Amino acid sequence: MGKALVSASAFLFRATNCQSGLLFAAKNDLSSRPSTMIANAIIVRVEGPAVSLSRNPMAKLSVATILLFCTSLVFSQNQSTDETKLIALVKSTPVSRIDSALPAVRFDQWLRTEAGADGRYQWEVNDCGEQTGAPGQNSSEIPTCVEADAWLKDGREMLIMIAVTSSADALGRRQSFTVYFAQLITTREKITIRQLSDFPAALVRTHDPASTSEIAK
Repeated sequence: MGKALVSASAFLFRATNCQSGLLFAAKNDLSSRPSTMIANAIIVRVEGPAVSLSRNPMAKLSVATILLFCTSLVFSQNQSTDETKLIALVKSTPVSRIDSALPAVRFDQWLRTEAGADGRYQWEVNDCGEQTGAPGQNSSEIPTCVEADAWLKDGREMLIMIAVTSSADALGRRQSFTVYFAQLITTREKITIRQLSDFPAALVRTHDPASTSEIAK
């Protein structure tokens, strides 16, 4: 494509939008000659008096650094958007799709009913605790979980990891949801929960009226 040309003056630049590109503008645009570089799907338009990047190491380093920053920023934004959508999908999924013994209400609604409206809730997407970084571990085999943590008013915690898998059929891609791991955590013990419909009984069994009264004081 030829040598990319940038301004010889101090590198004044402004990031107009990392998703659509960066615009490097020189202090003055007299005799400017535009050049376009494409890297990692980010289009950078450079304008200014002609100075070869190959003869200006600092200019080359500056451009490369900005490109790297914007590439990582776009990736982070896209990843964050995908995670937000996945969490929203799991929240809105009828809990009966995860456990047939439960009613067809939204998963987040069911969780709020069990943990209480005055509980604290946190949602995140993770690798279900399976990514170890060990040599030879196949990243394509690492599952994806939406983790829901609910802290009850009396101090107990409900931890639920829902594994989300996709498959293709005649109707297109479909998601399936399964309980990958779940626990009820109290001050005395950690109870592993096999299916969501086991939570109500475990909550009743571990309920301590004394601790609730103490917190209310």
